[in-house]
Amino acid sequence: MAEKSSGSSSAFMGGFDFEIQDVPKEITYLPPLYLPPAPPPVRVTVQDNTVILNKVDFSGLLGTLKHPTRTVVVGQTPGPGEQVPLGTQVTLTLAVKEILPLANFGLMEQVRSTWPTAGDLVEAVEDPRINPQTDAQVKVVFGSGKSYGDLSAPDRALADAFTAERAGVVSAEDKARAYEDIAFVYGL
Repeated sequence: MAEKSSGSSSAFMGGFDFEIQDVPKEITYLPPLYLPPAPPPVRVTVQDNTVILNKVDFSGLLGTLKHPTRTVVVGQTPGPGEQVPLGTQVTLTLAVKEILPLANFGLMEQVRSTWPTAGDLVEAVEDPRINPQTDAQVKVVFGSGKSYGDLSAPDRALADAFTAERAGVVSAEDKARAYEDIAFVYGL
């Protein structure tokens, strides 16, 4: 282990005599951190909209109102998983889920031709109009995130009935593929 030398050394250069002193290797003091005080809250006047609320009959609009649209990332630069330095800007390309064309996805032909956009497919799953007793369950089955093989027998029968009624799929392997495609798009 080398010993730490302390002290100073002197040198003469061009008519100037100066001394070089050792500088400590550690910082032993940090200045206090200054945090400015938060600005005081500001009062904002909001227009009273009770007159508008009292004039609109929302009970008649319940079937018309839709849930907010959902945006989906369809492109990203730099690509996902690419190593980039901290602070690198990432450009995302977003699309509204309801207008995504299904022709660009690797879905089976019956699914793409039956529902041209993701919005059409989502609307069909959320309001299937096949059997009033099981229509509410269709949304649950396709939104479950399970693969076709992991579905229970009643859920599989419900998915098969939906794909047969809406997309015209009849063979067993086509039913499994159609279920996977519809569940993928529904879960975007």
